[in-house]
Amino acid sequence: MASKTIVFNFEGGYELKLIGVDTDDTMDDVAKACADIIVGAETRPRPGTLRVRRQEDDEPYPRNMKVGEAHWVETQCVVVFYE
Repeated sequence: MASKTIVFNFEGGYELKLIGVDTDDTMDDVAKACADIIVGAETRPRPGTLRVRRQEDDEPYPRNMKVGEAHWVETQCVVVFYE
């Protein structure tokens, strides 16, 4: 296990935020951690499944993929969105 700081943009949010994640966290874990910061403060809860993708990609990561498997660099920028 290793910590990594990432930058995320949450769909409907208005600014980029930093969050610490662990290399053993799944993409679902990352999405939930990001949502815990934003939903209710900057955005309203919405129905649907939260997904994570790299900012420059169109396709999301598999939900059970681990952060370590994604080979993110420090301050990797990701987008969290409802599917």
